[in-house]
Parts: sequence; C-alpha cells; structure tokens
Amino acid sequence: MTSKEKKGRGKPWQWNPSQVATREEYVRERE
Repeated sequence: MTSKEKKGRGKPWQWNPSQVATREEYVRERE
C-alpha cells in the first residue's frame, strides 16, 4: 500500500508485518 492510499483511507499507522493483526481488524471494520 502506498502512502497516498494510506492517507486516502485516513489511517496514520504504517503497514508493517508486525501489525498484520491490526490491519486485519481494520479490514473487518470496513466490511
């Protein structure tokens, strides 16, 4: 994911392998 996409989604955190769980939770919230 690019910085532009992160800004577009309004999420400030960085997408790191150590934060996969956080990313998955975020995806569930969007669904």
